[in-house]
Amino acid sequence: LTVRFRDVVLEFADINQKSLGALQHVAVKVKLLPLLQKKLDISTVELNGLKLDLEVNKNGQPNWQPAPASSSAASSTGQSQTAPAQNTPAEQGNGSSPVLADLNIAGISINDITVTYRDIPAAQEVAIRNASLTTGAIRFGQPFQLQTSFDLQNKAPEVSARIGLDGLVTPDPENASYTIKDLRLTVASTNTGSPETLTINGDVALKG
Repeated sequence: LTVRFRDVVLEFADINQKSLGALQHVAVKVKLLPLLQKKLDISTVELNGLKLDLEVNKNGQPNWQPAPASSSAASSTGQSQTAPAQNTPAEQGNGSSPVLADLNIAGISINDITVTYRDIPAAQEVAIRNASLTTGAIRFGQPFQLQTSFDLQNKAPEVSARIGLDGLVTPDPENASYTIKDLRLTVASTNTGSPETLTINGDVALKG
């Protein structure tokens, strides 16, 4: 099964709601037969040209959440609403969710990502541009190579930097632990007044 999307616009139905952004291309190919054995087998996940424009307007309303209904509309509709039906224990099930027995992703390739965040009441403005992320094959309990980089810009205080990270990641979801071997983190200031670069090398272990 192959799923592809091109030239997708991300927005709510409300025409007064600010658009979230757009996506140029995404492609995912999943093998169906392994799903019957609770195994997820995916070819390389491709995502290109994602642009997100996140904004909290002057009224404190984020554009990634549906605008609240007016009080008059809420009161008029509320009179005709009845309490939702309660499911019986048999209908609710045991509450457990399906657990994957195995995961196999050939790789992830994400390119040309731009995310801007603007909070008008707080006078904050942050942008991530030219972001990319690539990985090697991903499987439960096995290490995979990860490499990512992006430009970070913050308006106040003024920050402009190129950030890159790569390393060998080993996920262990069952024990909620993750390790990164041969980590290399670079932060290079792109401010013309202070072109400094910070480099961090080492191993990282995360738990929980």
